[in-house]
Amino acid sequence: MIRYSTKIINIYYLVFMCEFIFEYLDYFTIEEYFNMKWSICFLTKVVEQIKPIKVFNNFKDKRLQLIKSKKDKTGVYCLVNLVNGNIYLGSSVNLAVRMKNYLNTTFLKHKKNNNMPIVKALLKYGQENFAVLIVEYVDVENLTVRETHYIKQLLPYYNVLK
Repeated sequence: MIRYSTKIINIYYLVFMCEFIFEYLDYFTIEEYFNMKWSICFLTKVVEQIKPIKVFNNFKDKRLQLIKSKKDKTGVYCLVNLVNGNIYLGSSVNLAVRMKNYLNTTFLKHKKNNNMPIVKALLKYGQENFAVLIVEYVDVENLTVRETHYIKQLLPYYNVLK
């Protein structure tokens, strides 16, 4: 009997899921198909790692639903770049306000924010090319601890100041 490592099995599963999702989608151009395929594969990979409470697969299109449903909620969130798969993990005592800030181009362009890699990425790729994952709701006292836990676990690309 051949034994496969968990990592190899997970990679095969991810590839299978990505292929399965697109098996029946034949009404896109090749470029749209390719871009969507990678976007969903990036998102699937992060969802498998984090197992979030809620996924908003298009930050900009789902903004009203996201802001309305997260009003006055405290928790840890993840932004996933659907173009390249890079992620950002953050936390907020008010998730709705934080998401409003990320959706506000004037806020993003303000000089106090211009050194943040996630801000640069949101401006470069556009909010429509990001997904938002609500990782977990947390009491204010444990917010930093839980955010740090996920940052150490996932080593997100955009959490490093450059």
